Amino acid sequence: MRKKLNIAFLFFAFLFVAGPGKLFAQQTDEQLGVQYYQNKQYDKALLLFENLFGQMPSQFNYIYYVNCLVELKDYDKAEKVIKK
Repeated sequence: MRKKLNIAFLFFAFLFVAGPGKLFAQQTDEQLGVQYYQNKQYDKALLLFENLFGQMPSQFNYIYYVNCLVELKDYDKAEKVIKK
């Protein structure tokens, strides 16, 4: 019985110590996209916001999506998104 408790304790301790990034700090695609945008990694941010805007067209996603296109000088596509 004591061995089972020790194993259970070690298992839960491992979850909380070894994987705090997975358990507590999961980033959403929006947060990751904003981080890429702030770091001027517009190509990476564009992929995320293009996907997000297609799934959930919100004003937040729209602004970052269009801004990424402009920063990457893809004016034709930016114009199409704006007109749409």
